[in-house]
Formats: sequence, C-alpha cells, structure tokens
Amino acid sequence: MALLSPGPGTLLVARWLVALGCTAAPVFTARAQTSPAAPEQAVKAAYLLNFTRYVDWPAGTFADADAPVNLCVLGENSFGGVVRQSVQGRRSRGRPIRVLEPDAPAQAGDCHIAFVAGGSREARAWLAALRHSPTLTVGDGPEFLGIGGMVAFVLVHETLRFEIDADAVRRAGLQISSRVLALAMSVSGGPPEAR
Repeated sequence: MALLSPGPGTLLVARWLVALGCTAAPVFTARAQTSPAAPEQAVKAAYLLNFTRYVDWPAGTFADADAPVNLCVLGENSFGGVVRQSVQGRRSRGRPIRVLEPDAPAQAGDCHIAFVAGGSREARAWLAALRHSPTLTVGDGPEFLGIGGMVAFVLVHETLRFEIDADAVRRAGLQISSRVLALAMSVSGGPPEAR
C-alpha cells in the first residue's frame, strides 16, 4: 500500500484509515507546496493524528472525559505548523486534539504522543524526560528505536512506513490496536498488548 508517492506536482494521498477497514474513513491529502519535504511531513502528520485514535493510555492518564489528547512536537524543526494545520478542529475518540511544542525536555510531561525531531543527542534528552510517562514516542529512522523510541518512520521505496518497538510501548503502559500493528513494517520485541 503506497502512502507516499512523491513527485513534482503530485497529489499525495494517505489512505491509512481506509486500509484499517473503516467505512466512513476520511482520506488525507496534501499538496507539495514550498519544499520537497512538505508532502512527507503532511503524511507524517496524518499518521500522528491516526495514532491518537488507535492507542489506549493507562487509566488515570486523562483528568476527565473531555481532557484533550496532547500531540507534541519536540525539538527544533518546522513540523509543528504542519501538525497543527492537520489536526485543527479534529477530535480523537471524543477528545479534542491539542498540539504542543515544549521548549525543553522538562516541559514534555503533558504529552500523550510526542514526535521527537533532531539528532540522536537531542532525541535522547527528550526520550529520557519521557521515560516514565505514558507517552507514545515517534521519530525518524530505525535508529530512533535503538535509542528508546517506540515508533520510527522509515522511507522504503518512496513510501512512508513505520516500525514499532513493542517492548518500549509495553514499558510505557500503552496498548496499540492490532490494526496498527498489522500495518507496521516490523514489530520488534514481541507483540505489545493490542486492543
């Protein structure tokens, strides 16, 4: 299933929810506008939105039924604006989605899903701050799993895919839908508890 087919002027379509078997699934689209990285970022933002719908957090993670899902973009990059635009006005399982961009690792404690940008040194600092939090950590490249991340975006034959470290997910007390696990390019550490 191709989720990213970059090319000049190409309309990019991420049909992830359709692949999950949802009958009323929206189709996410993004146009390449200012840079070659823009289409890939739009697809990543769509994935992050969908992860909010297919992850279960431990009891007590949210203050109440109306508390927002905090989707954080960590590290220095321009991805926060793309994510903000993608999730604006969206809800996840009845909860509003809020995009946060903490300035320092010590401020990341309220994140439910965190996209960690930057090099491995910077990523290690963010991951260390989130080590004991029920936060799904997402980053770029398979090396992200090697430094403690949970989900790593990888580009394979011009298609954006992802890998999952099941042990890291389990240690955080999270459960990932079996639908997401089935879409992963690989799941290391044995399957995490799936709902």
